[in-house]
Amino acid sequence: LKELPPLEPIDVGVVDNWVFFIRGWLVAAMLRSDSALWADVKQVLAGVHCFLSLPFIYPLYIYEFVSLSGTAQVLFVAVLPIMKLIAKNWMNFTLTGQDEAKPEMIVFVVEFFNSLYISNALQSTSSWMSTATVMASDLGGFCLSMVEIVEVFIGITKLMEKIPQHHPLAKENFVQVLLRILAANEANKDRQDTQKTDSKHSSKKTNLSRDPSPATIHPDTETTHEMIVYSEVPKRKLFQGSQVVPASIPQNQLEKGQITKSTTATALADMNIETIFSRKERDLFIRKSLHVLFITEYVVLFEYIEVMSPIVHSLFRVVLFHLPNRIYFSTMQGLTSSELASSTLTVLAYSSLEFISFVIAVAVMKRTLGFNPLRQLAFVLDTQACRIQIKLIVILLYVTQMPLAHLGADFSFKFAWIPGYQTTSS
Repeated sequence: LKELPPLEPIDVGVVDNWVFFIRGWLVAAMLRSDSALWADVKQVLAGVHCFLSLPFIYPLYIYEFVSLSGTAQVLFVAVLPIMKLIAKNWMNFTLTGQDEAKPEMIVFVVEFFNSLYISNALQSTSSWMSTATVMASDLGGFCLSMVEIVEVFIGITKLMEKIPQHHPLAKENFVQVLLRILAANEANKDRQDTQKTDSKHSSKKTNLSRDPSPATIHPDTETTHEMIVYSEVPKRKLFQGSQVVPASIPQNQLEKGQITKSTTATALADMNIETIFSRKERDLFIRKSLHVLFITEYVVLFEYIEVMSPIVHSLFRVVLFHLPNRIYFSTMQGLTSSELASSTLTVLAYSSLEFISFVIAVAVMKRTLGFNPLRQLAFVLDTQACRIQIKLIVILLYVTQMPLAHLGADFSFKFAWIPGYQTTSS
């Protein structure tokens, strides 16, 4: 007891943290005054609650799964899709109004958690029925997604049937047509903005022409110059387009660039999308196309994470098995080399089946929709690499370090590692 540092009274912490309480009061006042900000904060907190609930739900599931055996264990695998469905709907609700972030958030949080614990469950059992049950669940989810894609794509196909056979758009897929429609809508918006600007410009010019000029009142040399400046300013275009090029650019490259620009403008003008689709049809085409792209992005990300996460988890177990600190992991206690090889092969077989599913999914979507969904996968992994990396590192560290004895996690609630706990409780 003499070596312990002196302890302060309990009320000292409250007194010394007065800055924290003042800051909390200011933040609360700010949230009460801004309802929109408070709504955003509640939405973020709901997402955080969903994220933090998964680290408690899945370990409890694994504990119950390991305690079962035989047919009961195989049937208990079917609970995983139900848990995943609830978590996905919860995360989807918390991301209301943020459709662009939903696939990345749901896949790299819920699906990644689910895939890691599926790998953990398959490593804890040697039953091929468990693997077959998981694959059947994944296949059912993929089939449902493809059915939804086909249903939405039928509406897109009906709209694309309005394109004449001789038209250049007839040879393009729906994504290219979508880009053309978006470009046409943007051009219409720019044209309307230009017309509004020109109308305001002309009204200002009319008002200036009605006002008496300084030269009429004082016709001298000094005011004549002022009259010229005053009357010439309104004739200048406000948004006059000009091409900015480096002074040292070769003449042949400049002419080539001008020809390419004019050719592209002519090609876009020849499309005449407005004569093919009405404004209502263009809006419907955009909405349905974005719906299809949303589903395909989710499917390709889901299939990707289902392939990669079992491999990563298996590599961790193999490396950990040959390290001296494996004795502190409850999942490694009493594990032999043959058992490790058997469980690793089971998970790698599951990953191989998922890879086949990934290839089939990409091929089916490419053949059905006419574009390669791997472009969406590459786009997400490139543009959102930072957020994805943070999620993967945090979740992987939590899942792999949970069995460590130093953390004291005991989901049986027996806490046998506490000295004298059982004696005291009895």
